[in-house]
Amino acid sequence: MHRLPVRLAALSVALASLVASCAAPQAGARELRFGTLREVMREGRSEGRVALAEVPGLRATVGVGALAGLAGEVTVVEGELWIARAVSGRVEVAREPLPGEQATLLALSGNVRWVEHLTPRDLTLEEFGIWLGELGPTADASWPFLAEGTLDALEAHVVAGACPHAHPGATDSFVVLARPSLAVRLAGFHAPAEPGVLVHHGERLHVHFVESAPVPSLSGHLDGGTLRAGARVRIPAR
Repeated sequence: MHRLPVRLAALSVALASLVASCAAPQAGARELRFGTLREVMREGRSEGRVALAEVPGLRATVGVGALAGLAGEVTVVEGELWIARAVSGRVEVAREPLPGEQATLLALSGNVRWVEHLTPRDLTLEEFGIWLGELGPTADASWPFLAEGTLDALEAHVVAGACPHAHPGATDSFVVLARPSLAVRLAGFHAPAEPGVLVHHGERLHVHFVESAPVPSLSGHLDGGTLRAGARVRIPAR
C-alpha cells in the first residue's frame, strides 16, 4: 500500500534531474518525458512506462502522450488529466485511469510562466505552428503551449493499436475523428527540432484537444483544422 508514494518520490527525483540537465525556455520551467515517437510508433515498443495514477502528482500543466499498447490518447490540459480510449471503433473520454493503466509515451511540462496572445486571424494547424514559432521564446526549441477557441474542419485520431502517421494503411487500428466545428481546449508542444522524438518528421507541433464542454465526449490527437481568430493562446514567456 506504500508503493505509490515511493514511485512518486522516484519520479520527483527524475524530474529534478531532468530539469537540471535540460535547457528550458525559461527559468523554473519543468519537463519530464517517457518514451519517444520513434520507439513507440515506428519500433513498436509500446510497453507501459509510467502509471497514469501517478501523473497528477507530477503537477504538470501540459501533457500529451499515448496509452500503453497504443490503446488511446493521454492529454493534460491546465493540470487536468484526460484519457481518450478507443473502444469498439468509438472514443470514450474519462478523467480517471483504469487500475494499473499506463502510458507508453508521455511528455509533460509544468511551472511555466505564461504569456497570453489572441490569434489575429483564422489559422490552419500548419499556420498556427508557424505563428507560434514567431511568437515563442525560441523558434527552434521545444516548449509547451495551451489554447482555447473554436476549431473548424477538425481532423483528429485516437490510436487503437497503431498511429495513422506511422501506419496509414492500418485503418482498423485507429479511430478517425472529424467535426465541422468544435469548441476545444488544446495542449501541445512546439518542437520542430525533435523529429521522431516529440513530433512526427516534417511537423512542428504535437497537439491534443479536449472538447470544451462540462462533460467532454471527444478528445484525441489533432491532425488538422482551422483555429478561428480570437482564440486564447498561452506560450512561455521569453
